Amino acid sequence: MEQMQLFLSLKEADIVTANSVGRNYCLRNINDLEALQLYIEFCIEQINAEKSEFFSFFVNEANVMCQYFLDNAIVSSDSLSLFLDLKNKLENRIRDCTEYLNKQSYKECKSLIDDISQCIGKYALPNVSKKNKSKYLEEIARLDERIVADALPEDLRNEYNSLTVKVAEITENNRKAAQKKQNLNALKDIKEAFDTFSKDSEYKKNEDKLSSLLKNKMYCHNLDELNTEILTYYNYVYNYIFSKVKDELKFKMVLWSIK
Repeated sequence: MEQMQLFLSLKEADIVTANSVGRNYCLRNINDLEALQLYIEFCIEQINAEKSEFFSFFVNEANVMCQYFLDNAIVSSDSLSLFLDLKNKLENRIRDCTEYLNKQSYKECKSLIDDISQCIGKYALPNVSKKNKSKYLEEIARLDERIVADALPEDLRNEYNSLTVKVAEITENNRKAAQKKQNLNALKDIKEAFDTFSKDSEYKKNEDKLSSLLKNKMYCHNLDELNTEILTYYNYVYNYIFSKVKDELKFKMVLWSIK
């Protein structure tokens, strides 16, 4: 029992080392019921909802030792009675801690979902600045990262899914607004390129002027992001300019477009 004395001396100061010492002794002396009781009760003490970092570890350690006892010990009515009593204490502790942790998890998730809902509400208020809207979306994303949707109970999952739909609508509306702005800017630039080229014959033959005009007003736009109508207008203006410039600039126009 010298090793178990060492175990007892360590368990208040160094639970990890104490666990190793106690487990080692019990595995080699599985019929020592006093040692088994000391070790299992030690594990039960460590299964504490306030020490969540050790919860799963000591649940596993205790369960492994219980199974090892059933598989390897010489079982009598007395030893079985002691074992079942220890097993019952272990299961009660696990159940109580699990219920507590589930309640804490529920409260935490409910709080996160409520915070997301508040951010959505603030975002939707009139006269909210663009800067603050971006801040609210960033906060929503930060909160959302802490939620494991598949692990939510049904009532919270339904509430979370409803908020997810609202966030998706905000995101889609922002995308459409940005796309509309981008298309309007492109339309303005294309029209300016057309008007500038049409009014100044120098653009038909001056490489530098033509290059600057096309690069700054047409080639700077991503054609994949333009809607069909504006893309049609873009192609019309491009073809118009292409048809008017002198022949040696036609090749340059194509070259500039892919650089």
